[in-house]
Amino acid sequence: MASLDDIYDMLQKLDDSGIEYLLITVQKGKKNGKADVFFSLKDDASMRILSTGLREFNKEIDKIDKDKEEEDEK
Repeated sequence: MASLDDIYDMLQKLDDSGIEYLLITVQKGKKNGKADVFFSLKDDASMRILSTGLREFNKEIDKIDKDKEEEDEK
């Protein structure tokens, strides 16, 4: 799998700039895949904002899953 050096460089730049973030990287391997999660949140308000965004993201994932199930049934 690829090195995460570029990711760590980017995270350092975000930290240096005071930017809060959630970053999920996905690496697909020939046999197995891997996801890494990086985050920097400063307070409860940031966590609530992120939580709202993640709920919306989850709805999109559910739509993809539903569409896939419908295609599999055909």
